[in-house]
Amino acid sequence: MVDAPVSGAQWGAIDAKLVFMVGGSDADVARVKPLMDVMGRAMFHRAGSAAATP
Repeated sequence: MVDAPVSGAQWGAIDAKLVFMVGGSDADVARVKPLMDVMGRAMFHRAGSAAATP
């Protein structure tokens, strides 16, 4: 399981330029990274689950 607050608003989603702050285990983050690469321009792994919540 990961949690992933997103920055970029509607224009970022349309242009695939979202930024993800991802919390979760290394294995879980690696599993979702290919999806986030398609939707965004950057992903920052912020440690365990709930660590990404600002």
